[in-house]
Amino acid sequence: MMRILFCGDVMIGGHLPYNDGGRYITNELLEYLHSFDILVGTLECAIGTGIEMDSTKMATTKSIIYARNEDFFRVIDMGFNVLSLANNHVTDLGKKGLENTIKLLDDNHIKHCGAGMNFSEASQPAVITKDNISIAVIGCLFSGVSPTIFHVATDTEYGVYQTTIEQIENHIKKVKSMYDKVIVMPHWGEEYSYLPPLYCKSYACRMIEAGADLIIGDHPHIINPVVKFNDVSCYFSLGNFLFPDRFLEVPRPTFYPDINSNFKSLKRVWSYPKSVEEPVLSVHRGRNRVGMAVEVTINKRTISSKYQLVALDANNILKSYRCINEKIKRMRLFTFGLFIRSDRYSLIRRFYNSRKNIFRRVVHKLSDIFHVVYDIDVSVD
Repeated sequence: MMRILFCGDVMIGGHLPYNDGGRYITNELLEYLHSFDILVGTLECAIGTGIEMDSTKMATTKSIIYARNEDFFRVIDMGFNVLSLANNHVTDLGKKGLENTIKLLDDNHIKHCGAGMNFSEASQPAVITKDNISIAVIGCLFSGVSPTIFHVATDTEYGVYQTTIEQIENHIKKVKSMYDKVIVMPHWGEEYSYLPPLYCKSYACRMIEAGADLIIGDHPHIINPVVKFNDVSCYFSLGNFLFPDRFLEVPRPTFYPDINSNFKSLKRVWSYPKSVEEPVLSVHRGRNRVGMAVEVTINKRTISSKYQLVALDANNILKSYRCINEKIKRMRLFTFGLFIRSDRYSLIRRFYNSRKNIFRRVVHKLSDIFHVVYDIDVSVD
């Protein structure tokens, strides 16, 4: 038997080095992470100190997310064994940044998938073996859908594993013939939406039909429902796991102010501004501070899963999520899961989006005026 914990998006820098006392996770939650045989997550940042940022993203004012070499200890501290690099930020420091990230992982015996120095490396699954059970983890992004700006791996170029649904179906079949279980970690969906796009439902069904035993998605930065298709669980988005507030400079790349500077006086902005005109502190809204931790138990014949919720509080400390809102969020996920399973999901999602956009504009405006982190009491342990 193997017990695996899957976590959402992980960014190990940002505000964390500036936390009071350097604390970033509760002892209780750290012990919980260490209680599993394997810990898996998505490393949604490049890692490197003094490495030039990707010129394409800088030119388009797209968000640059990276952590420094000295921040890497948090990956080791939490005990990650496998990390998917299939996302739109792992190449934010270009080729040298990806090389540095992979070297740090390799030097610390942490398996990875979803990106590499060429297509062959990027598409290679990370393989876990315990008690005569072999599990292949595939990290990927899909062609023609969001996200779109990142470096794509080719036969001769570094980058992330981007594929079509037809190609990933064939890849899953091939990998399944070699290992007992196949788990796919797609970076897909729509940012800040609780309901995934229609293609995610279609692709999930097709990947499961091809042989996937579990699907663990991310990219929306908020949690999405879990739905079973043919008795196989699809977690459409685990949301953020450890994804702290960040300091941004013009036009909006991450930066790390001098610890002795007056960084505490920087203007606060919400979530992901289009661009900034001065150095600021970007603060996550409440919905971006809650994530899923999926407990997976695997035997030779069976695979079962359930989830717990975690939250990053207003002081950027990760902890278990225990408050009245937990029940509300679980009810919302259950209800939205029923929507996804419905034959009329396309109509439901269209209605949801039309109402969501109006509601979002009103709530965002109020939070900007009153500087409120809404949706969750992130100070609750």
